[in-house]
Amino acid sequence: MLKAMSANTSYTSHSQAGGHSAGAKSHFDGKFALLYDSDCGLCTRIVSGLLRWDRRRYLRALPLRASESALLVPADREDRERSWHLVSPAGQVWSGGEAVAPLLRVLPGGRPLAALASAFPGATNALYWFVVRHRERLGRLTGSSCKTA
Repeated sequence: MLKAMSANTSYTSHSQAGGHSAGAKSHFDGKFALLYDSDCGLCTRIVSGLLRWDRRRYLRALPLRASESALLVPADREDRERSWHLVSPAGQVWSGGEAVAPLLRVLPGGRPLAALASAFPGATNALYWFVVRHRERLGRLTGSSCKTA
């Protein structure tokens, strides 16, 4: 299944194993790379919470604008910076709302929520893009500023 990038979708193509094979493997000592907008206070707050939840330390956060991000997600800069991405140690990439279920599977106790996200992919993706569209307002509610919104 191949999805084209648009304002409301994400750069992903799914192999049978799930995820898109990136140009380079995630070489973070077997960790998943979570690429996010470090200029967005809400995004940074969410990622900080995910890293606290990740007691087993399976995740490594990486700003979207870091040079290594281009190696892990081989899209042009504008497309890459449109959403967050999860890159597996094997190099599979999930983007936008499609990254939610695999991300939750990595976190301790996250499998039930991952099953829910997988069961309702349309709703998960819609919720992800709702947060993206309203991150400035949501950021203000959580005391986080967003330079990019």
